[in-house]
Amino acid sequence: MLLSDLFDEAKVAVAPAAAVTEEGAKWELIASEILGEEVLVVLAKRHLREARRAFPGTVLYFPAEVEALARNPEDPEFLRLVHLAKKHLGAWVVPSDSPRGRWLRENLR
Repeated sequence: MLLSDLFDEAKVAVAPAAAVTEEGAKWELIASEILGEEVLVVLAKRHLREARRAFPGTVLYFPAEVEALARNPEDPEFLRLVHLAKKHLGAWVVPSDSPRGRWLRENLR
């Protein structure tokens, strides 16, 4: 699944020019009709600080979060609720099958 498929929109940009390295893109900026705003998918954690500076106030996602959200593609309201939690609470999506997700399940009961 393409990142833009989840947000029901075409990729807006891999911009600014600094967003591309010899290894490829650092992030993708996506305009979402479902969410009514742009989101930034940061392709590697090492680019997070730079992405935040380049796009202040834009909600950031990592590919693992997008993959976890893609497991429920038929429910745009779910995506909106997750996005609001990220936007207003600084939340992160932790896939339940990831090492962190397993740790949370085992230790936060």
